[in-house]
Amino acid sequence: MAANFQDMVKQAVDTYGLALLDDPGRCRTLLAGYAKGKHKRQIRLFIGSLEKGFHTEIARSLDKAGARRRLAGVLGRQYPAAPKAVKEVMLLLETLYQRPLSPPAPLPPRGVTIIRYTGKEETLIIPDRMDGRPVTGIGMMAFYVCRSLERVVIPNGVSVIGPGAFYGCKNLAHIVIPESVAAIGMMAFFICASLERAAIPEGVNVIGPGAFYGCKSLSSIVIPESVSAIGERAFFACRSLTEAAIPDGVSVIEERSFARCERLERLVMPDSVRIIDTGAFTGCGRLTGITIPDGVTAIGGWAFAGCRRLTGIAIPDGVTAIGEWAFTGCGNLRGVTLSRQTQVGKGAFPPEARLMYRD
Repeated sequence: MAANFQDMVKQAVDTYGLALLDDPGRCRTLLAGYAKGKHKRQIRLFIGSLEKGFHTEIARSLDKAGARRRLAGVLGRQYPAAPKAVKEVMLLLETLYQRPLSPPAPLPPRGVTIIRYTGKEETLIIPDRMDGRPVTGIGMMAFYVCRSLERVVIPNGVSVIGPGAFYGCKNLAHIVIPESVAAIGMMAFFICASLERAAIPEGVNVIGPGAFYGCKSLSSIVIPESVSAIGERAFFACRSLTEAAIPDGVSVIEERSFARCERLERLVMPDSVRIIDTGAFTGCGRLTGITIPDGVTAIGGWAFAGCRRLTGIAIPDGVTAIGEWAFTGCGNLRGVTLSRQTQVGKGAFPPEARLMYRD
């Protein structure tokens, strides 16, 4: 996830498109979940500026800097105690409408996209056609906090499950994802606390950041070989997950992607992995055996922190750097094999561990 407020908003806009700013309510919910309790003042000011339509005025203005200064004065009078935050938010708005954007998350080119569900059914079979047109997408936050839902069948033909599509559906226990789906968006199943299993079909290329974050009942996940990217915190705090096999083709195990999977015992990493990012497996206290692929070049800080059942680890010669506290809290780790050429960060290994060098 982005480390600061500006990068967080820019990444969200790159992912969802500038249209996200036209819906302050959904934008607030996404940013609040993304920030995890941080940046409260900036989020409040940013959403306030969107509610006042400041982003629209800046977008339409030929003199964006002049519009930004004028509107900053208006916002500053409302929030006189936060001049620095006001300046930061208004500069960010100006920047958003000046910089080139990455392509937004893919949307179905034709057919029907479900944008909002207001029903109360426990079991929902989404029709494959509506008004004579094929259903091809589940839109951003379409089923946001639908607490009645327990089982959902998505029809074949849907290619995208949008960001936050089933956000907070805490009673959703079963989901059927068709083979037509190519992308599962950011936070698509965020805190679906009752979700027990998810069979991701062959054909899915991307599992977005936080896609299954907080799915604490998820005990089984099948990730197909077609997946080439698994986003940050994708399976964070999936506390019932016992094993995971990362498909060949994934090159980066992103930040905290499997962190706090407290029951994870077995992990398979493919030869394609090059980077194990910060906190990727932190708090996986039952993880017993790890084979780090020979192609890995960097292990981030806190990557395996708290993996207290690890007893030995072999670091490939190609690893050039191991981040700070990478294996801290691994109290049973006794043997570490590595190269003297590997740069080892502060507190990377517990004091009990014996370092054995190959060279």
